[in-house]
Amino acid sequence: MAVRRILRSVSIRARRRLADLSPAEQARARKDREALLRRLPGLGDLDDAVDRLDAVFAPYHADYCAGTGHPVHAASVELISFLIALARMGDARRIVDLGSGLTSFALRRLALDIEQGGGEVLEALGGWNGEAPVITSVDDSPEWLEKTRAYLGDRGVTTDRLHVWDEFIEGDVQGQFDLVLHDMGFMDVRARTLMQAVGLARSGGVVVLDDMHKADFREGALRELESAGLPTLSAKTFTRDDLTRFAYVTFPA
Repeated sequence: MAVRRILRSVSIRARRRLADLSPAEQARARKDREALLRRLPGLGDLDDAVDRLDAVFAPYHADYCAGTGHPVHAASVELISFLIALARMGDARRIVDLGSGLTSFALRRLALDIEQGGGEVLEALGGWNGEAPVITSVDDSPEWLEKTRAYLGDRGVTTDRLHVWDEFIEGDVQGQFDLVLHDMGFMDVRARTLMQAVGLARSGGVVVLDDMHKADFREGALRELESAGLPTLSAKTFTRDDLTRFAYVTFPA
């Protein structure tokens, strides 16, 4: 049984790496990068800041993977740096992290640095305009949410605004956020809650969809978003990590 699981895992990773290298996938990534930079022109000015953020968060990522989350499930350094760059570029004031964990820490650490007027994240980012963003963290698992709460507390950032999804989505939350990360639960949960997650963003906001390297999820999500008339672009060139994971970005009307 264990051998079969290992062989299946190896097979899945091999297929994903082949897909990652396919000419069509590479062409889409390049094309969408240009489209993303046209839509978010300030993003191209943050390349150096993203490199600095990668260096800041690499040790936190290693620590998190060693003691709390598995590397396969933990958000990548590339995703974290991209999120923070998007937040700065869009002057995000309300951010929701669906799928609590390392991203919750990173965003709350950013907010803490801004409130205190300094710190390694704010310095790497190169400054911030206005007030610190308010960070909300949501998870479909109450048990995992409590692990996140403990991790956040141990590392000296805020532990408020942590919610279980079923309760959170019943509140007055639709259209309330400038920036949304959808990285919650297993992929069936991710697919089932996709449009609700997108609906959390205000008009003109940005939604980041992680784990779009998984073809079944990606194709289904793109069909649903296209049907809703929402422009959706690959952020692969910004977010691809060593496991070939990457994100897409969609823009609510």
